[in-house]
Amino acid sequence: MTQMDAYRRPNSRRTRWLAGFVVGAASGFATLLGGPLGLPVALVFVPAAVQSRHALAPLAGLLIGLGSISLALITVANASCTTVVTPTSYSSCTAPDLTVWAILAGTAVLVGALLSIAAIRRT
Repeated sequence: MTQMDAYRRPNSRRTRWLAGFVVGAASGFATLLGGPLGLPVALVFVPAAVQSRHALAPLAGLLIGLGSISLALITVANASCTTVVTPTSYSSCTAPDLTVWAILAGTAVLVGALLSIAAIRRT
């Protein structure tokens, strides 16, 4: 099998990883914007991915997608909510402490990266 054939295969490792990434990104947006109501998006995907013979790639994509979108949205929220004091205006918006959420999201990205490496080495 040539490398070009790997791109054409509909059920390739890249396709499974990308599917996990897209679901992870979507569930990351849904969870951060809608709270716990966004988690079913990921929870529906996980059993289907685990039943597959090649579960590492989609789960890796899911963790990287969920973690990276979460980190990005946390960063944007913290950056947009800073205390600015000027002579003409005062903004009392202060960002809450999201350290635990940032650590969880970073851990998800790290574990997803390790699972991606394991999935690549497995084949």
